[in-house]
Amino acid sequence: MDFKSRVFGVTCTSVVLCTLVYLVPLLPGALRLWAYRGSLISAIAAFGFRCYLLASQGIAAPNRPALTSLEGVRTAFKPVITSNNFQYLSLCMAGFTGAPQMLFLVPPAILSVFQAASFYDKLFSSTELWKRVKADVAYGTLYDNMAQALMLCATMEIGLGFLTFFELFTRSRSIGRLYLVWTFLRSRYHCADNTCFRFKFTYGSTSFYHKTAWTQLYDKVAPYVNMATARVPVLGTAVNGVQRWFTGGR
Repeated sequence: MDFKSRVFGVTCTSVVLCTLVYLVPLLPGALRLWAYRGSLISAIAAFGFRCYLLASQGIAAPNRPALTSLEGVRTAFKPVITSNNFQYLSLCMAGFTGAPQMLFLVPPAILSVFQAASFYDKLFSSTELWKRVKADVAYGTLYDNMAQALMLCATMEIGLGFLTFFELFTRSRSIGRLYLVWTFLRSRYHCADNTCFRFKFTYGSTSFYHKTAWTQLYDKVAPYVNMATARVPVLGTAVNGVQRWFTGGR
């Protein structure tokens, strides 16, 4: 097994374990805070390492304009900036800007489960114990349900966006965090990447899951939005403006 696989295996395992510790409510607050920070740091290491690998590939690509030009820099780093890994890297950094929130941890942890599972399957799939405990069956079942897991990630990320908005009315308010999270969500809405770490989605891309989640949410709230905008026309103008910004591309 190569060095890159080991790096992802260790860091993603750390993300999952630290997140599980944070989710135990009966543990001391100091321990849970340590686990929260440990999960974010581990995720930043994993996503950052993947971004580094993507950047290295972009720089080494043949027939690319020289890095001394703006076009060359844009060509080399566009695969990084538009990737799931870069977007999650920015999300994890935003998790340090305010009070701890579970929703900053769970989507990266879910993705880390798939990468860690792939690592351990390659490491132990040939052993008798792996087959005896039916780990190979569990691994196959996990990947069969990847689409549902990615849909859950998209839903939780959207929920995080609204959570950071409602935080503005509390002492935990953070304008910077609100901006970072909603910029992240806008990027997710347009993201055509279908890979994360070193695994590929079994179906669709990030954009598919986020657009589906937003459509499901809109179908539920549309009657109330229409009622409110009918009574307050200026509210409709604001909603349309935000919608154009969010869905209009980059």
